Amino acid sequence: MKVKVLQIRISERFQHPDECMVNDFLERHEIVQMNAKLIDDETIYWSILIYYKDKSASSVPQKLFVASENDLSEDEKLIFSELRKWRMAKSKELQLMPFMICHNTHLFSIAKYKPQSMEEFLHIKGFNESKIRKYGSEIMEVLQNV
Repeated sequence: MKVKVLQIRISERFQHPDECMVNDFLERHEIVQMNAKLIDDETIYWSILIYYKDKSASSVPQKLFVASENDLSEDEKLIFSELRKWRMAKSKELQLMPFMICHNTHLFSIAKYKPQSMEEFLHIKGFNESKIRKYGSEIMEVLQNV
């Protein structure tokens, strides 16, 4: 297992590029655990401690992935909207940044493919057993109530 520390500076100039860098890192590695803390120093930023493993190309199966909301039907956009509401509430409850729970691309993929069981989440890019264990049943509940 490896460790990486990343930062997301809270300023209009840096926040978006920093978030993109973090998202890119998260997509390319198997995340074991993450912790975040807001640092109020000269620059206010989120410090993110990530425990991860390298993904080996041969062991990573092709997973379902939707990159944009434009790839969703109107019904799927409604599902995506409900998933975003759930994610925001969950992020407040856990005091985490929303992207640390699920990226938008994960929510797009869930809205498009609508997994019907915990095992089906494994086919969606960004979901592993840990994330399914943490959030799978709540996401299934959102899908059932839309």
